[in-house]
Amino acid sequence: MATTTKAETVPPSRFSDAELCAGRYLISTASWRRLVDAGRAPRPIRFGHLVRWSNEVLDQWDADGNPPIRNAKGGRR
Repeated sequence: MATTTKAETVPPSRFSDAELCAGRYLISTASWRRLVDAGRAPRPIRFGHLVRWSNEVLDQWDADGNPPIRNAKGGRR
């Protein structure tokens, strides 16, 4: 009988924290937060005091070529 590890039984998370996002793009957490604050990366979702990014939104942002989220005048696209 084959045994399974905990990693195989736990579904992947739908959300990432800033550290996971930074690792995904090979930048520092501070750089990730600066990109978000500048409107050049997707905005997070807040769950009370937790700040997370939807992996589905990040996947779509990657598929779109990582365009800025806000236009040059500071408004949302």
